[in-house]
Amino acid sequence: MVVFVFAVLGVMAQYINPNDNYFFTYASLGLPFVLTLAVLIFVYTALKKSWFFIVPLLALAINYQFITSYIGFGGLFNMKETTGNFKIKVATYNVHGFNYCEGYVPINDIADYIQNESVDILCMQEYMPNYMYSDKELRSAFWYLENQYIRTSSLDVIGLAIYSKYPIKNNGTVNFPQSANGAIWADVILPDSSIVRVINVHMQTTGVNKGYRLGISGTIINLSDNAKTRAQQAHLIETLIDNTKHPIILAGDFNDIPSSYTFNILKGDLNDNFKQGGIGPGGTFKGKFSFLRLDNILSSNEFVCKKYFCSSKEWSDHFPVIAKFEMIGDDQ
Repeated sequence: MVVFVFAVLGVMAQYINPNDNYFFTYASLGLPFVLTLAVLIFVYTALKKSWFFIVPLLALAINYQFITSYIGFGGLFNMKETTGNFKIKVATYNVHGFNYCEGYVPINDIADYIQNESVDILCMQEYMPNYMYSDKELRSAFWYLENQYIRTSSLDVIGLAIYSKYPIKNNGTVNFPQSANGAIWADVILPDSSIVRVINVHMQTTGVNKGYRLGISGTIINLSDNAKTRAQQAHLIETLIDNTKHPIILAGDFNDIPSSYTFNILKGDLNDNFKQGGIGPGGTFKGKFSFLRLDNILSSNEFVCKKYFCSSKEWSDHFPVIAKFEMIGDDQ
């Protein structure tokens, strides 16, 4: 029953703003562990032929949407090609300033991987020219994506970049108050002359690493404070989306999981393309919590996701995420 109660709280978390009640932040973060317990209890009670198996089964059933946001099945049924206007590949990657590997700068490896995957639009977070590469040399590495919009990094700003094979008509920046994180957007002109607004977001970091240095209380404080900040940032992006007349692709490092309030606000009416085109586990974070799905590519209904995947590359503490779309809408 305790597991069931926390499973219900986990469902509610996506609708409760952490600034109104931060307890639900922990219910959201704990949901993967709660549902793992629910599976174990279900198996145990079922083997014991106890009617109590209904309780953990209900806990799993009410979290069906969350489970499918972590374990993809949609790609199994979505492989048939449809008659879309054209195909497009979009990638998002938190590159960790190109300095995650000690003594090794993976810029060219990342660029080659993106080119080999035939990516048309690339969104990068923590985009900072490495000490071994100037900004010009960095752009040169991604020469095949000749159109760029970049928020330059500084001591107070974490860099962001949108690289595109197709021309960029308009662009802009969303600066988050009292945060080095932020978002950028670019209106990309596609081959059929339609326009799609690509939004690249880097939401407030969790603060877990800093919290470790401060102890358990520091971790708790950082988690709650940064969850509140992400919720405020999410509403800024929501406003940008609501005021956009073009089809939308929203990509980036959400720094929050699909059961969270932040994810729910960012998603809004957009499609969670992992559910539509993903197969198997959806974790995008490298390390002890590799099951966490922090990096996402969402889109409006003009796009049908045919394939969605991430690759376990060693170049950052995140994995690159790629979505292959067919566009069926038309926005001149």
